[in-house]
Amino acid sequence: MSKRRRLGLTLLGTLLLTPIYIYAPSLWARAQARRDVARGVYHITEYGLRAGDFRVYRDLMLKEYGVHVSVGGCMLPANYEQVEAYNKVVRDTLNRKYRHDISAECAAASLPHRS
Repeated sequence: MSKRRRLGLTLLGTLLLTPIYIYAPSLWARAQARRDVARGVYHITEYGLRAGDFRVYRDLMLKEYGVHVSVGGCMLPANYEQVEAYNKVVRDTLNRKYRHDISAECAAASLPHRS
């Protein structure tokens, strides 16, 4: 492929994808999530303080279901809408795959048990 043709295709791709990235960031995030799910990569980013022990929750999600969970911090970032769009695709896929809410199950298991 010639340099001129490669440059033309790159510019065309940029022109087609730029409006999606600029004007509909949640569409871009959902597309990225679908790509990751298709590859078998499950990642969820959470914000805020969770009830229970986060380390137990994170370890359960990874060991039992292969889901990587990370904490984005206590403050919501500017791209929170994109993160939630990404997370929704991943969570919906996992809920369909396992036929129940695995996040709620692991969250309940991470709560301290009282006698």
